[in-house]
Amino acid sequence: MPRHAAGQLSTDDIIAIQQLNARYVVAIDDLVPSSAAVWANTFTPDGSFTLRDSAGHIQVHAKGTAQLKAQCVKFPDRANTRHWFTNLLIEPDDEGVRMTCYLISLDTKPTSPAAAAIARTGVYRDILRKLNGNWKFTTREVTLDAGSSG
Repeated sequence: MPRHAAGQLSTDDIIAIQQLNARYVVAIDDLVPSSAAVWANTFTPDGSFTLRDSAGHIQVHAKGTAQLKAQCVKFPDRANTRHWFTNLLIEPDDEGVRMTCYLISLDTKPTSPAAAAIARTGVYRDILRKLNGNWKFTTREVTLDAGSSG
């Protein structure tokens, strides 16, 4: 894909990418039926997800639909976690679209105190491409901040 000037993404593309992020989050938080399949479907068939600790060491890596589905159900505390993505920076790139955003994850059922608490924070760095008219993640990599657990 040729390099595009910033701003060549349509408003519809930006909204579709924001909706892709929302679908990813509600699936990983196990809020939809068949959540593992929904989560895996936010990626291209050969897409990959990588989770790194704050030192950059890979903690989780899954590639392809089958591995992504299997990984989704292995994430800890899915029923008690809510994820937020903030400050989405979406830019055209040679590979499709690059996106960077912040992650905030809340534990909604902590033992103490009684209120929800931040479980982890980090930064996502992603590459997306349009496949059959729909935006999908080709690579999605999150690096957790120091003090965060995966």
